[in-house]
Amino acid sequence: MLKRLATFLLGVALIGLGFFFFMAPEQAYLVLLLKKFWPLFLILAGLVRLAGHLIDRHPRSPLGSLLLTAIGGILLAVNLRGETSLTEIIGRYWFWFLLAYVLGRVLRQYTQPQTSGKPLRAFSPGGIFVMLLIAAIGLSANYLSKHGGLLAGLRVQFGAVTANLKE
Repeated sequence: MLKRLATFLLGVALIGLGFFFFMAPEQAYLVLLLKKFWPLFLILAGLVRLAGHLIDRHPRSPLGSLLLTAIGGILLAVNLRGETSLTEIIGRYWFWFLLAYVLGRVLRQYTQPQTSGKPLRAFSPGGIFVMLLIAAIGLSANYLSKHGGLLAGLRVQFGAVTANLKE
């Protein structure tokens, strides 16, 4: 019931947004507002999916909904702060993505119905590998964003296989 109410409210919000775009005399301002706050829709979609998991176990895992919510929150923070560098964004916000991943795995373990005698493990070897991979990518991006001179002499050509150093 709550999931249907949340889906209904999301639909009403989208219809209201469309109405404002149609009726607003100054549409440029609304377009700028939408460009800045569009990640709120990702956050809302993630929360609706999480509520669906908690209420009637559809979707089966809360991991995707928590990651969608985290990505929406990260992109909203990036839009509000005006950040543009990908290495700085990953270096600054990797921990929130890791936290959403861990929470999704733990929540899945404790909300999964026990159909067999073997319990689902939140920290399986594959899960630990993904956590270490997220941490390594985030820490590497943080180091590279703090020490920007390391990449200053590197010229990478996308679409080609070669990468040359400037001399």
